[in-house]
Amino acid sequence: MGPNKMNPQKIDEIDALILEEKRTIAREHFLNAWDAAISEGIEPQIIARALVHGALSELASLKGDKEAAKMISDIRAMEASGEFLLDKTLQ
Repeated sequence: MGPNKMNPQKIDEIDALILEEKRTIAREHFLNAWDAAISEGIEPQIIARALVHGALSELASLKGDKEAAKMISDIRAMEASGEFLLDKTLQ
């Protein structure tokens, strides 16, 4: 392998790190918005609905309805697997 060529595995690792960093930054933005709305006295259920609706609407606008539908399906799978349980205990 020449000096300017990267190993495909290394590229995959770098891509995974970049994706994780993007997720971390996105979560920080989400938490800032959540905290700001809570400090304004808005109930968590209203914030959650507005954020989910807004996110899905923006996703559909940018990437199409199929991508938004896929996200809904992914969320349902996450719920079914117990990903949203606080204690992560499944029976």
